[in-house]
Amino acid sequence: MKPSIFKTKSVIAMALVVFMLVPMLFAVGGVKAAGNATVDLVPSTPINLTYPSTLPVGSTFTVQVKVANVQNLWGVNFGMTWNPAIVNVTAVAKGPFLTSNGDSDANPQTSIDNVAGNLPGGFSHVLLTSGSVSGAGVLATVTFKVVGFGSGSITLSSVQLKDNTPNHTNMAIDTTIPYSIAMNNPTPPPSAPTAAFSVAATPATVNGIYITIPSSASSTNIVLDASSSGAGFDGIHSVAVNGYSWTIHSVSGKFTDITATTSTVTLTNVVADDLAITLAVTATETSPPQGYTSTSAALHRTYSVLQQASSGIDVYTQKGGVGPNAPSGAFGPQQDIITNATVIFNGAPVAQKDVVFAIYKNNGQQLEYQTARTNSNGSCGVDFRLPTLDTQLDANFGSNWTIVATVDVSQVIYTDSCKFTFNYLANIAGVSVLPGTAIRGTDSVAIHATVANISNIPGAVVTFTVVDVNNVPVAAATSTICSSDVSVTLPIPNYAFCGAAKIYVNILSGYPTASPAGVPYCPQNGAVVTFDSNGVFVSSVQNQPTQFIISH
Repeated sequence: MKPSIFKTKSVIAMALVVFMLVPMLFAVGGVKAAGNATVDLVPSTPINLTYPSTLPVGSTFTVQVKVANVQNLWGVNFGMTWNPAIVNVTAVAKGPFLTSNGDSDANPQTSIDNVAGNLPGGFSHVLLTSGSVSGAGVLATVTFKVVGFGSGSITLSSVQLKDNTPNHTNMAIDTTIPYSIAMNNPTPPPSAPTAAFSVAATPATVNGIYITIPSSASSTNIVLDASSSGAGFDGIHSVAVNGYSWTIHSVSGKFTDITATTSTVTLTNVVADDLAITLAVTATETSPPQGYTSTSAALHRTYSVLQQASSGIDVYTQKGGVGPNAPSGAFGPQQDIITNATVIFNGAPVAQKDVVFAIYKNNGQQLEYQTARTNSNGSCGVDFRLPTLDTQLDANFGSNWTIVATVDVSQVIYTDSCKFTFNYLANIAGVSVLPGTAIRGTDSVAIHATVANISNIPGAVVTFTVVDVNNVPVAAATSTICSSDVSVTLPIPNYAFCGAAKIYVNILSGYPTASPAGVPYCPQNGAVVTFDSNGVFVSSVQNQPTQFIISH
């Protein structure tokens, strides 16, 4: 016959009732049963929170509540107190002993009061079934956090061990309750702030204790960072390091010294190939607590500074690119690119060396090769002109055009590259007009042009021309480029024919004070040029003139 579902539900209900009655069961005193159970705290010896290394303020430690020599243990309840000025309890976790027989169990949430320093209601744990455990083990683990200095104790109180008889009577305990272990956190001796610092160099690089200054740089900055300096202690208060005095001494080379509290030193006119500097930093407490004498500490550290006597080649254009693989500025259609290279071996220029210049499009296709010979300064150069653009040649556009210079010095091949962007040096990204309808002879229209890449075209102007529906020019103006947004306001004359009017916008070189007015930087009204993620041309579409309505 199948077991009754009502019988199963009854067992569960009885278990829940017992669980809910746990605090009431522990509150009722019982007669001691036979046995000599003991309760202990681990560690059982006094806890010394010795400063500064053993258990400093902010660290944590655990105390275990252990039981031994028990027979048929069903549940436990105990209280605990501590000195909250020294430690706080962060967690109370049940131990494995009561669950060692595999029974399901309950662990009611334990409340923690770190103001009073106790467990309100205590720690309670029972087995929900008729099972029990015997022997010895850990009942609970309590985690403490060190919060201050002083002395006190961690104390067990009201310990009750319940057996698995129907009445769950209290077992006899040989341990004297309350049971305490001493806790001592002596006040540390006064200490001075600890001076410490790290160093970084810009634009130089730091590799271990070596600061490498590029051979192309005549100066660089060493930045001292003292944020790792440690606070002191006056016996009661933590003393912050509020001020630093810095000194720096150069063993060789020419430097600019830094003054007190300065965190940066500039190395100027570095001419030595190899030199060293000693950095001496002193951390001083500037605002000590009342009655406390300021302290300080110093730290000295020596760094080697290597001024590289490099060998190699550097290629660049009239728009930049000095430095290893450094990029150049952008170039536009029909612009002449003046390409130079400098060859150095062991820090000295190399003359009479042939250098090959290779120019590649953004798709990797070769554009040209040229060769030049270095002069007494180790320099040489070539120039080439970029093509003009039409609808068949727009695919030349791109952002990853590359100039590569290569030279052989004593059978060692040196090479350097310089990337540049080939695009319209300026472009009209958009044109807008307000209002959309203007009454001739009465209204004016505000025209706004958005210009891209304006940093490439100092001194250029934007021209605006309005033509009516019969292609009659009815208004015009020019404006210099001061920002990416260029605006003009144009009145619409009475002779303009009504209908859809167009706005033509151009970017021209130079201010048009005379004829010719200048040359265009881009197509009229601009063009939308699209590249892929590798900088290769995808498409180019010329913008159409912006329109508005002239009415009467």
